[in-house]
Amino acid sequence: MSICKTTLINNLLVSCLLCFQSNLAASPASSQNAIKQTVASFYQAVASGDCKTAVKLRIDYLQENCQQVSAVKVHQIKVENKDKRNAVVLIETDITSHDKKHYFRGYTRLRKLDGSWFIVGPYKNSNDYTLDEYLSEFINPERQRDQATAKQKALPPTEPIDFSPEAASAVPSVKEPPVSQPAETKKTTASIKKTTTQKPRTELDNYLRGVVKIEGNHALILNNIRQLFPANQSDIILIDLSLGLLYYYSTDNEQLAVFPILTTPLDHFSKGLYKINKQELDPATDNHPSSRSLTMEKLVLDKNRRLLVENYYYLRDYFDDDQENSLSLSPVDNDKLQKMVRPETLLYIAR
Repeated sequence: MSICKTTLINNLLVSCLLCFQSNLAASPASSQNAIKQTVASFYQAVASGDCKTAVKLRIDYLQENCQQVSAVKVHQIKVENKDKRNAVVLIETDITSHDKKHYFRGYTRLRKLDGSWFIVGPYKNSNDYTLDEYLSEFINPERQRDQATAKQKALPPTEPIDFSPEAASAVPSVKEPPVSQPAETKKTTASIKKTTTQKPRTELDNYLRGVVKIEGNHALILNNIRQLFPANQSDIILIDLSLGLLYYYSTDNEQLAVFPILTTPLDHFSKGLYKINKQELDPATDNHPSSRSLTMEKLVLDKNRRLLVENYYYLRDYFDDDQENSLSLSPVDNDKLQKMVRPETLLYIAR
């Protein structure tokens, strides 16, 4: 009887071990399938005209672009590199838009957010970038930033001071001993309280404070900012602090470039609306800046609801000695941005 029990236990142990080994072997394949499925689902959504789903799967994609596609053919989806948070995929597609067929073979990046994979780009043609060059420019800085953030989290946490009205209202008040005052003074105090009641926050306030999340809302944000500033017919830059990415859009909301931000950490960078300082731009050189940095003017409203510049921040080369109040790009990306930027370009920075 004991021999039978021993044999049964041994068989169970072997089965469990084989099952465990099988799960270990299947896990990487399962993860790769999930990445491939995200890319395939995106192109399937575009092909079927399900633009809402397409925009959710590819964060930087616009519904306007999706609606112009008439046919999609995917030749290849291959996972070239991956870790816990990022993946680089080789894609080969034929997409027909405006009655023209556009062939693409190149790389793009996916990011894992809340357990699901999303396409965050940028898309780069394999004729322009080898896999190593793509990893070097768009993935390795991200991994270095993650390592730096992990080290930062290991330090004793320091809580930033929140000066927002919501935070102030959450602080418990200290009860003072009652002091008698004349009835006339009481009336005056009551009237002051009524006149200083906080006004409802407007859409402009939300953008000035960086309340509107960028992820999945590119088209909405671009349209809203243009409605808020109808006289401004310049480009718009979106900087997503959560993903560490800078998106550059033209006046007709066409995405022209995506650049990774190399600054770490990004958690406490000031969110909100900015504009490029036009005095830095030299008309004699096609409005390209003469320095290697761009000044971002942080916009706020005064008590009369007029826009003022609150402070100055900078977009710089990663190897610039002065990095205070700055967001840094690689030297290559910084040069590209310097050539693209136009006077009065608006920036929206949020998470």
